[in-house]
Amino acid sequence: MEKPPQHYEGCWIPRKILSSEKLPLREKMVLAVLNDLEKGSGSFASNQFFTDVLGMSSSHFEFLLKKLQKKKIIRVSIRNRNQRLIFVAKKWRCQKP
Repeated sequence: MEKPPQHYEGCWIPRKILSSEKLPLREKMVLAVLNDLEKGSGSFASNQFFTDVLGMSSSHFEFLLKKLQKKKIIRVSIRNRNQRLIFVAKKWRCQKP
């Protein structure tokens, strides 16, 4: 595993995410990072970015993304056949204090 990107310092985990009984810990971590990056306009971050930051395999990250999609917590949009944009549902979006 590579080091996390130097420009990314980490994220704040909102109480709404951290205290959710609907989400296992790994899904909470993925959602917290997505929430930090997305800011209402979507995130173009690559699987490699997430695997580096969260210390998991690309296949496990994709599995967690699919679980979050099924729960309607995130929405994934594909643009120009190769650009993925990930949106966090408004219900789960949080601002840093």
